[in-house]
Amino acid sequence: MPGKSSTVMVFEWQPNYEFGGFLQHVHLMKAEVPMTWMLYNQSTRVYDLSHNEWDLCDALDPTSIPDGDWEEDSFLPTSALAPSEPTPPPPLPPLSSFLWDIEAYFSHYEVAPSAQYT
Repeated sequence: MPGKSSTVMVFEWQPNYEFGGFLQHVHLMKAEVPMTWMLYNQSTRVYDLSHNEWDLCDALDPTSIPDGDWEEDSFLPTSALAPSEPTPPPPLPPLSSFLWDIEAYFSHYEVAPSAQYT
């Protein structure tokens, strides 16, 4: 877990049911990080070195159980951190779902979906 004086940013990916359950990237304030951090475990926390940020997302491992123990990230041997086999990426949403989301988000700009992409 990032320390109080750390400059690392922490984001939680939360489903936005207003837009069909798409995941929304929500920046956590420093006061929110300790309690939110405990809701995730090692398989649902990912550090992005290039952006100096943590991403917390249940969709990374739907079978995970929150353990509330942030110390596991620092004290596990390196061999225990690497999965034996990479997991396949999640399937992409149907194109029509993507267009619906874009149309719903930008509808106040009068953007119509193109027939080329449906």
